[in-house]
Parts: sequence; C-alpha cells; structure tokens
Amino acid sequence: MVEQVAAVLPMPGYYRLLTNVVPVQLDTFMKQPTDFDYLGQFSRYCHCTWVDVGLVVIFAVFWTVLRACLTCCVFKPFLQSLNLDDEKCFAKASESFFKSTWYTLSWIYTTSIVFSDRHTMFQDPASVFGGTKP
Repeated sequence: MVEQVAAVLPMPGYYRLLTNVVPVQLDTFMKQPTDFDYLGQFSRYCHCTWVDVGLVVIFAVFWTVLRACLTCCVFKPFLQSLNLDDEKCFAKASESFFKSTWYTLSWIYTTSIVFSDRHTMFQDPASVFGGTKP
C-alpha cells in the first residue's frame, strides 16, 4: 500500500495572478472578431435601468451604515461585557458577529423563498423556461 503525502501548494500572489491571467485575457480579447459589438450585446441581453443601479448603490450604503451601527451599538458593548483579555480576539469578534448576522439573514431569506408557495421553480423546474424565445 502506497502512503499518500499531502502537500500544501503556495497560494499565488496578486503579481503572479496578474502576470498569468491578464495576458491570457488580452490574447482572448484580441482573437475576438472585429465586427463583434460588445455594447450591442450588452444592451440586448442585459436590461439594466437606472433604478437597478440606484438600488445597488443604496443597498451598498445601507449595509455599510448598518454594519457600522451594529458594530458600535451592539457588538462592541457585548464584547466589552465579556471582558476579553486578548485584544486580537476582540478586534476580530465584531467582524465574526457581522458575518454570522449576514449568513443567518441570508439563510432565512433563502429558506423562505425555497419553501414558499410563490415560486414553483423547485417543484416544477421546467416552468422557469416558460415563455422564453430562442
């Protein structure tokens, strides 16, 4: 029986990522046909309105403000009441609390979509493609 040896490969840095990926991407981009209309394809298949852009900006600002408020008003006072000795744990704990809050809310929302009666995509997957044109 052969013994397997586990080896941890080093993670590439940003420089190596850029020097390996960017030339391949540029080469692929240059091989595209010259008559290919990127903007036309984008406007044809991506229906993005200013309302969509505004919602993204509003939610980005909302989550940033919510995170700051939760950190200052909820997480840090709770951690101070625990009297943690390790300053490093104290600094990382508020981030962990926010991640926990985010993932809990995400799972609750996803579960409510999956088990609600409004969407039938899980009970009848073919209904998702109804009304589409080739």
